[in-house]
Amino acid sequence: MEFKKKHGLPIVIKPVDSAASVGVKIVRDETDFERLLANGLDKNLEAECFVDGDMYHIDGLYENNKILLYSPSRYINGCLAFQDNNYLGSVMLDKEDLLYERLQQTLLTVLNALPVPDHPIAFHAEFFHTGNDQILLCEVACRVGGGEINEGVKYATGIDILQESIRSQCGQTIKLNQTSNRLTGWMLVPPQNGKLLSVNANLPFEWVLKCTIKEENIGKTFNGAESSVDAIASLLIYGDSQTEIENRLHMLYLWFQENTVWEYRTEPVIIGHTHE
Repeated sequence: MEFKKKHGLPIVIKPVDSAASVGVKIVRDETDFERLLANGLDKNLEAECFVDGDMYHIDGLYENNKILLYSPSRYINGCLAFQDNNYLGSVMLDKEDLLYERLQQTLLTVLNALPVPDHPIAFHAEFFHTGNDQILLCEVACRVGGGEINEGVKYATGIDILQESIRSQCGQTIKLNQTSNRLTGWMLVPPQNGKLLSVNANLPFEWVLKCTIKEENIGKTFNGAESSVDAIASLLIYGDSQTEIENRLHMLYLWFQENTVWEYRTEPVIIGHTHE
């Protein structure tokens, strides 16, 4: 309540010890705030100012005030898209993108300010780009990003961030020989509220590099997605530009909607009773 009084609405309420956007709530107005209090609060929550803007993630390797591998991407729909039964996607930036260099310099400032080991490390950083052209740090981690991030960077550059990170931690010399130079994007298809009957795995798109569909989910009943990485399918694609990749991701999601069969759950109808 003190935070709300100081910063106003909207604000973000989130667990301090969770992952994959589990438990994150955006309190947009007084009605949301009253509902939040009425439902009760856990003890491990924090409040943050809400930042209105696009979110970018940057992944790579870093050592001794130098970025060894730099791969910037923009999220499509965002990490809270699962709350609206929408997909989480990501597309790598063209080097000509106006934010490509700016994000790199901002990232370097952040990494140089933090205590790090004396060997190469993997990093996964997230930044907001606001409507008034500010770049704000959301969070940064000394680890490889989730979803299809590692596979996307591997296909784009030929460098496996996870493998090199482990090699470094074992005291070995890392290998940074870039063998390819292309753009990739990925998406996670969330489950719906119902029983998954079938998924057509025969995708008619030659630009799909990888498609993972968990067969054990066929016949399973879901209550929608429970986190940003909760998915019935994950896909990795490539393209000649970030615009082409983004268009392909939207096309791919529409195809999945038309080629996935659900038995949707319906609420029971109560006859003969009224409720005040």
